[in-house]
Amino acid sequence: MKTICNIIPALFIFLSLVSCKKIKPLGSLYFLDGNEIVYRYESSGPGVPKLPWDNKYKTVNADKDTFVPLQWPGYAKDKHHFFYRGDVIRNIDYATFEITDDVKTDYGSIAIVKDQYHVYKFREPWSIIEGADPKTYRIADNLKGNGNWFWYKDNRNYFVGDTIISVDYDTFKSIDEDSRFYIDKDNIYWLKSAYKNTSLEKIPAPGLLNSQIVYSNRVLQTPNALYYVTKKESFTKIPIEDLSSLKFFPPDNIYMMVDRQIYCEGALLTGVDFATFSVYQYPGNSGYTAYAKDKNKVYYRNEILEGADPKSVRLADRYMEDETYRWIPDLGSASVIIRKTAKETTTR
Repeated sequence: MKTICNIIPALFIFLSLVSCKKIKPLGSLYFLDGNEIVYRYESSGPGVPKLPWDNKYKTVNADKDTFVPLQWPGYAKDKHHFFYRGDVIRNIDYATFEITDDVKTDYGSIAIVKDQYHVYKFREPWSIIEGADPKTYRIADNLKGNGNWFWYKDNRNYFVGDTIISVDYDTFKSIDEDSRFYIDKDNIYWLKSAYKNTSLEKIPAPGLLNSQIVYSNRVLQTPNALYYVTKKESFTKIPIEDLSSLKFFPPDNIYMMVDRQIYCEGALLTGVDFATFSVYQYPGNSGYTAYAKDKNKVYYRNEILEGADPKSVRLADRYMEDETYRWIPDLGSASVIIRKTAKETTTR
């Protein structure tokens, strides 16, 4: 017991000394640690770490008297160098290097990084954006719609993310302000957007530009076909024989009727009675769901709810239930249905 009593005060003193270590924040994750400038490249969690000794720092080889953190996380400068995440950004022209044109995205703010010779990647400022003209490179504010924060242009080319793309410069534009479809005089494109994998996909449909195009969420409609963008962002073509038979079901056009057949997310839903098909609404008519039914079956997206009677099953919050069973979608995998008795713990 005496040993434990001696350890506790010693541990308290140690933790007090560690937690009281004076590290002065300068901004952009840079700190003054005594006479050294350091960069915090890892912490115990987002924001202020719970355990100060879990922080990991590296020394920054900077001139302390002229060191200035910049407003963009990781960026700083002194009288000799610019820095990113604690490292010197080499192979740039210091006198003309600048960061301009902030844009807020779903992944945080980004900006244009350039000098008189090159444009550089915002999160990799040591890497050149090939083909970009630093004198005219700017945000492509003429392109609207979801993902427009990825668009840049200079006087010759468009860029999606940090990559030059091959389109007709003079005619390239977005189809709709709320879409990720784009068009030029030759092709129609879909912006496949992700944090580090943004690209422009050409729709494989020769002659499509000669047809009337109606945008509807992830669907392009022409008189002869629908082009549906699947969850994996590939294109599915659905031919149309009778344009008057076409019907979309909210939400997000998960379900569609084409030539008396029902499609779910671009794939044919077999065995459906199209004459009695309808989509469930949330209680109180607060919006449509991904649940649907016909006179024989109940569906969640492209899955049949085994044993569910469309006459007696009811929608309760985010799941379906009757007097015996409950069907709950696995939101991590939209095609998986969980079945259980109402009185038991949910099982897969």
